[in-house]
Amino acid sequence: MMNLSQGMGTHRSDTKLERPTLHQTEGNRYPLNCGICRELFFVDEHILRRVYLALEGGQSGITFSCEACEEQHAGAVCAFY
Repeated sequence: MMNLSQGMGTHRSDTKLERPTLHQTEGNRYPLNCGICRELFFVDEHILRRVYLALEGGQSGITFSCEACEEQHAGAVCAFY
């Protein structure tokens, strides 16, 4: 599963990647729904490509989740143990 923080940082030649946003921006032009809450985010080409590569590679399940759902999922897993 890929969350928002996995798509941030730097990439090739220190090109700054865009952080996913709730609104379309110049850098975040591609709509992508969270696989858990289904909220719509806009992402850059790099994040979108990673999600599609995961799907093409046969990765089943949720391939993109928002930060809020990731935190909720992590809290549920910690409470289980």
